[in-house]
Amino acid sequence: MFSVVADRASVAQRAAMATVFGLFLLESIVTGTDYSWVGAVAPMRYFDPTAILVDGTYDVAAAAILSVATLALVGASQWYFGRRDVN
Repeated sequence: MFSVVADRASVAQRAAMATVFGLFLLESIVTGTDYSWVGAVAPMRYFDPTAILVDGTYDVAAAAILSVATLALVGASQWYFGRRDVN
């Protein structure tokens, strides 16, 4: 999404890294509080790397949520690029 919005690749890369780091911090801070519902926007909530590595199991519903979010972002990027691009 950032690579479509930003004019330079370096800006898009920094924005993506900052977003991932910010969402990780958000999820880490609000876990176990009254505001834990805010962490639902963080993709880190939807997978447990320890369970995947140790037990070899993963949550199918969480994988579906992440897939839908990915498809929504790709679709929004394509729509924005199509409107922004010179035909």
